[in-house]
Amino acid sequence: MALRLAPITPRISIVVPILNEATGLPGFLDHLRPLLARGEAAEVIIVDGGSIDGSPDIVRAPFRLIHASRGRALQMNAGAACASGNALLFLHADCRLEAHALAEVRRTLAGGFVVGGAFRHVIADPHPFLRLIELGIILRAALARLFYGDQGIFCRRDVFAAIGGWPPIALMEEFPFCRALRRAGPVRLLRSKCISHARRWRARGIYRTTLRNWLYVLRYGLGTGPDRLARSYRQVREPLHPC
Repeated sequence: MALRLAPITPRISIVVPILNEATGLPGFLDHLRPLLARGEAAEVIIVDGGSIDGSPDIVRAPFRLIHASRGRALQMNAGAACASGNALLFLHADCRLEAHALAEVRRTLAGGFVVGGAFRHVIADPHPFLRLIELGIILRAALARLFYGDQGIFCRRDVFAAIGGWPPIALMEEFPFCRALRRAGPVRLLRSKCISHARRWRARGIYRTTLRNWLYVLRYGLGTGPDRLARSYRQVREPLHPC
């Protein structure tokens, strides 16, 4: 059932889960620093899930660092719990926001009609096949209103609380979260872009990574549990994020 919402003046808290992101984290924080300086974001909360590469030591004021149990859902819930803003944006550390992206979020949420949404996803790599992947992501997001984490998912904080936050599962948390968000009210795919790094596509191979991702979605849709999926997913992921 859709929630009845009052108009708000959005104050955006950006929540970023990290795990061993020391290489790219300085550049990411430099990208976000002007958003805080201009008041576009109320705060940026970095949630570390047990990094061993010195990532937490990189985080300094004006950014806020907290620690949580490993797992994106758990880390994002921890960040949301201590956020001061009335709007939440969950962002990955290998993403960059297009100029005026947060302004579009504020306009979208201000009227009290839209409960959340995400940005258009762009992969920072010129490979032609990745343009097809981007098109598929746009179609999925526009038609099914199913967003992935590297699109930068945002929502009102009161709606986040009403739907119970991120489900505490090890993988595929976007699926039940987006379903709950849709039930709460209208969601929007914004025109602004969230640009993600192509490191995983290149490290594992573009076609191999695409096939792997599709197989995980298929297995999840056929009923394989998130914990079981996460165990095999972690084996693929670990060389990029040692722990």
